[in-house]
Amino acid sequence: MQVDATAILDLASSELEFFRSLKKLILRSADLIESENMEELMLILEEKQTVISRYEVILGEWNDIGLSLGIKVGCEDPDFRMLLFQSMPNESPEEIAFSAKLKSLFEQIKTIIDESISVEDNSQELLDEYVKKLRARISQVSKGRNACKGYASASGSSIH
Repeated sequence: MQVDATAILDLASSELEFFRSLKKLILRSADLIESENMEELMLILEEKQTVISRYEVILGEWNDIGLSLGIKVGCEDPDFRMLLFQSMPNESPEEIAFSAKLKSLFEQIKTIIDESISVEDNSQELLDEYVKKLRARISQVSKGRNACKGYASASGSSIH
């Protein structure tokens, strides 16, 4: 099977750019969580969802390439990239250079994914802590309101 090296490298480059864009949004959302700016965080999360939805196109293109190379698993399978490399010729200097470029792109993608997951995990911890504080504040307000109502009813006045 003849491999369209340019199309594969372009797709890997597109995937790298996708993950770079996603990482920027993840870092921005982490900053907003840290500063407890939940209104702007909601906007960034909506933008993040829009960006993520575009990833389906990239996955579809990888699956198409996989099918054209006779790879029987989808691109979301952990073995896909290994099978992709195994299915491509790797004998001429051009083929070896192509494989090296593709491997480099895949390594960059993996690095960005790992970094993004780390930031997301930390952000989730911060967000969980924020929710705990918020619940505590709501509980305090509720207790204060109930105490106020109790005081008002004991003294004969009415507070609503």
